[in-house]
Amino acid sequence: MPKTPGACLQNLPMELHWNILENVSDVRALASAALTCWALYSAFKAKEADLPTDVLVNTIGYDVLPEAVFVYQCSPPGLVTLDAPLWQHVHAILVGRGAAAIDYINEFVRHIKQRNVPLLIKWGMDEALLLNAFHLDVVVPFTQKFIQSAAQEPMSFPGKDLDESLQDRPATRLEKERIARALYRFELYRKLFGRHCDGMEYQLSEPHAYGFFKRLAPWEIVQLATIHDFLANQLIPVVGDIVEHDIEWASSVIDKVDKSNIYTPWNRRVDHPAVQYLLTLGLEEILKMASCDTFKSRVRGVPDGRGTLQSENKWFLGTAFRVSDALRPTPFGVRLLHGKPYHDDGDAGAQQMWRAGLSDSRSPFYDPRDWLDRRWGSVMWDRERFQELGVLDKPWSRAEKAERGISPADYKKSLQKRAKLWDVGGRGYWSMHDESRVVYPNGRKEPPTASATDRTKTWIMAVSDESAPVHNASSESWYIRLGRKFVGR
Repeated sequence: MPKTPGACLQNLPMELHWNILENVSDVRALASAALTCWALYSAFKAKEADLPTDVLVNTIGYDVLPEAVFVYQCSPPGLVTLDAPLWQHVHAILVGRGAAAIDYINEFVRHIKQRNVPLLIKWGMDEALLLNAFHLDVVVPFTQKFIQSAAQEPMSFPGKDLDESLQDRPATRLEKERIARALYRFELYRKLFGRHCDGMEYQLSEPHAYGFFKRLAPWEIVQLATIHDFLANQLIPVVGDIVEHDIEWASSVIDKVDKSNIYTPWNRRVDHPAVQYLLTLGLEEILKMASCDTFKSRVRGVPDGRGTLQSENKWFLGTAFRVSDALRPTPFGVRLLHGKPYHDDGDAGAQQMWRAGLSDSRSPFYDPRDWLDRRWGSVMWDRERFQELGVLDKPWSRAEKAERGISPADYKKSLQKRAKLWDVGGRGYWSMHDESRVVYPNGRKEPPTASATDRTKTWIMAVSDESAPVHNASSESWYIRLGRKFVGR
């Protein structure tokens, strides 16, 4: 009678069982393999102290694991308060919590100086599964998205297309790890510095930008800037679909458009406060939002941040990059320009590309005119690929203007049109070339007639009156509440 696979495994030496378990692809597979039969379970229990860590290296990679561990370990004191009755109370809470947060951040920034320390940690299954899940479910999909997105972008010089190069020779292990490290560094930065309100941003942006960035080589700072723009561009279609087309959003901000001190008109730019706020929510939330591909799913998919203070953080990494560029003529800036790599992967491509792009007329870390180069990932690829593309031997034809977005005048016209539709009961999606998706009271597809105007206004007042029994704060759609946070109350 032939032996079953389980019986064959039972007869293998323990060393081979260990070899099988050490070489599975990820920690989830390790858990499944350990439950396959008693022989593998016994082998797992015999080396339970080592196997999760060994497999985690297989999953994340030895050269990426330190960043992954720092992200996992980072958990600064919260700066969140719910339903504070007066702004003075909020300020008092922030002062107390802010001091604890600053102490934690300063200590953690010193902690990450020792990059090799995480490689000495032995992980249990519970923690290894969490690290494994974040990498496979968030970092790997974003790495793939970045490669696909960069390949579709136009190059800033004549020669072979990046898309053609990637089809001939797919992204290498070093290239994928370089992208993954930049993603983890973004997540670490947002955990450390993405939770401050306006009152703290300007106090903290300069020391934080310098304290964090001085751990990186200048081209690693540009890699972080590249990921910042990539993630922002993942969010812009989601946010834009709502703020450019949603009637309710327009009704919530139309009265604020001329008050520039409390409202920044939508412009489809990566540095817009709405985009910067959503970036502070982190990679996992960004991936969820970026996966929404319809108007309704986008309305449901963007978290409102109700009751939190994170929505007050309007500048985030944009401020940090500007501060770093402003430091250029100072001793601090000189140190940033001559920083050593936080991780040297042995490939000089990114460094050479950064040096090739240096110019007295352009900022070294985040020049707004370099948006095209950030889009195709000019500091993300291997030297061999850059040579194949011919970019190391040719002068760049770089953009001379910052990326253009929607004009404030066009956006204001859109708001005014949608606000008028709101006044006559219109709800839902509107665009200049498509009004068929606007819905009116009782499910009508046309605006109410003149004779029905008074009844419509009565209906609108009933559903919008905050004192009415049918209305409560929790029933407001997220974009009304979020709009109020962006424009002030």
